[in-house]
Amino acid sequence: GKKQRLTAYRAFVLLTARGVDVGYSIVKKLVVEERRRTAEVFVPLTWHKGEAALVDFFEVLIDVEEPLGARVESTIETDGVTLYRVRAALFLMRLPASGIDVLSLYPRQDQVCFLDGHMRAFRQLGGVPSRIGYDNLKPAVKKLVGNGRQLQQRFVALANHYRFEPVFARPYTGHDKGAVEARGKGFRGQYLTPIPRGRTLLDVAADLVLDLDEHQQDEVRHLQPLPAVDFDARRHVVASVSSRSVLQVDGVTCSVPEHLARTDVDVFAGPFAFDVVGRDGTSVTHLRAAFGSKRIDYRHYLKTLSEKPQAVRQVASTLVAQLGEPFSSTWRSLLDEHDPIDAARVFCRVLRRVH
Repeated sequence: GKKQRLTAYRAFVLLTARGVDVGYSIVKKLVVEERRRTAEVFVPLTWHKGEAALVDFFEVLIDVEEPLGARVESTIETDGVTLYRVRAALFLMRLPASGIDVLSLYPRQDQVCFLDGHMRAFRQLGGVPSRIGYDNLKPAVKKLVGNGRQLQQRFVALANHYRFEPVFARPYTGHDKGAVEARGKGFRGQYLTPIPRGRTLLDVAADLVLDLDEHQQDEVRHLQPLPAVDFDARRHVVASVSSRSVLQVDGVTCSVPEHLARTDVDVFAGPFAFDVVGRDGTSVTHLRAAFGSKRIDYRHYLKTLSEKPQAVRQVASTLVAQLGEPFSSTWRSLLDEHDPIDAARVFCRVLRRVH
């Protein structure tokens, strides 16, 4: 096996233990020659414009103001701004014929991010390569079956939508698509050191978009045309809204307008946000957050809050911040003129006018 291979010295020890009269230098030369004779020979490949691309994921560190569900490694305070150092996923598509690199940054390496990375890469290129090479990563390959592969349904849908042929490296080999693997490592050192900063991963990725030279633009002209519409990489699930008008999506508790309480809704989970659509067409978007977090928007509860002064008093600081002006100044004025519960009663009458 890879981690329990016979070394030249160990072979020498075993041979002498059996009474074989041989020197270590001879054994070493024989082992070196045997390894050279049986080593794999690599074929120098020729790449044609518009024909092929290679794709891989790489783990990187990025400093952002909004993690959007990415794993936080540490927190940094700089110039009065809190930055989160997150462990992100770099999606890299490389066209080896001309050296074009197209990338995106994501909070994780799941299938939604994998599919979204393709959509954004094709949109940036303005076309689609005929063939794309991968290793046997889980978002694309469900399982190995003999010498073949059973592909994930959503990945097959992506390949059919953009009309490209997916090809895969041999299992357990790390060099079948060395062009993109070497580029990913070099990219970290060239563009991600020192660690870049931005508001979100999308903002950092936008700053890393590379300009294409004339040779690279010529390859783009050889790509297949884009379909009329982009592929929707979001994952669709049906979720139940509780009596509190909240639901859970990937471990995040989020609110929806109160008239959707106790109904089933469609959830479309994307890399950075998820959209909730009610059966009446009402749509709400929530940004992603860490597992166990809450995304509660009290503007979804205005009708109920307008009838519950104690509840208004309890959530007033968050509510008026979400409503903005003139509600923030109105609430402060009411507190100056009334005690808190009377101020809440008056504010309830204000909410009845606006819900």
